[in-house]
This record gives sequence, structure tokens and C-alpha cells, in this order.
Amino acid sequence: PLPPAKVTLLLNNFVLTTTRFLNAFAAATDEKIRIVSDKITDMEVMMSILEAKLSSVPEVENVGETPQHEQQQEQQQQQQQDTPSNAPAEPQPTPTENDVAAGAPPPTSESTSQALVPMSTKIPASEHPDYKPFFKLLKIGAPLGAVQQKVVAAGLDPAFMEQEPTNMIDGPEGGEGGEGGEGGEGGEGG
Repeated sequence: PLPPAKVTLLLNNFVLTTTRFLNAFAAATDEKIRIVSDKITDMEVMMSILEAKLSSVPEVENVGETPQHEQQQEQQQQQQQDTPSNAPAEPQPTPTENDVAAGAPPPTSESTSQALVPMSTKIPASEHPDYKPFFKLLKIGAPLGAVQQKVVAAGLDPAFMEQEPTNMIDGPEGGEGGEGGEGGEGGEGG
């Protein structure tokens, strides 16, 4: 049998050697993981920039969507157009002779469609025409503060940028470029 002092020395040497190896292995592995993580981050930024560039090309917008996904979108759009959310579909009243004699204009489908416009113009906040370029900047990684400064420079409300891009909001009404009831700048009254 070996003397206990020699066994202890061999055991300590084994533990020390194994510990050094494991520490070196862990350090090398951490460094490689860090390098891969940096490369992945760079690729994500590049993908975001590429997606933003591709989304600016109108012919490329629907490429990559599955036909099933397109069918679901079309069905949802048809349902939204067919049935307004707040008012049940009522038959159009026909003008009576008394109405025409009194000078009241007959109701037209145009007047009823104007009443339904606010209900059918819900869009994602990121698709609002006034704010779309600013949401793209956020998407590619620009800081919120810098984007809000650009929004202020454009004469728009910077608080609008703090909401989620997927929030459904009222679209611009009548092409005026308004904010659709999302606050506003308070400059309308004079």
C-alpha cells in the first residue's frame, strides 16, 4: 500500500489539474459564445435594415406570405367591410314624396358610407402615414428619444411613438393627415 501522504499529494494534484482544465475550458467556451452572440446580433440588425428596405419596395410586400395567410387576411378584410362593428346593417330608407317636396335631400349610399368611414379605418399605429417612417426607425434600432426628436421636428406628437406599433388606431380622416383621435397637438382651434 501507498503511504497516506503520497495518496493525498496525488489526489490534490489531480484536483488542481482538473480544476485548471475546467476553468480554461469554461473561459474558452464563454469567449466563443460571446463571439457567436455578437455575430447573431449583427445579423439581426442587418435583417432589420434589409426588411425595412424591402418593405419600401411595393412589389415585394406580399412575397413570402403563404396563400393560406393571404386568404385569412382577405376574409378578415371582407368581414370588416361587410359588417360595421357598431351599427347593424339596416335597409336604406327610400325617400317619400313628402321628403322630396320638403326639400330634404334623399339619403344616398355615399352619406351612409361617410358615417361608416371612422369604424372601418382602424389601422396599426405603425401604419399611420404620418408616423410610418418613424416606426421604421424604431424597428431598425434607433433610440426612442432620438426618434421622438425627429417627430417633434416634423411637427407631430412625440407621445404617439410610445405606444405599441401593433395597437389599432383610427386612420387619417379624409386625407387630412390627422391623428385620428390619438391626442393631437391642440393647434386646431386657432
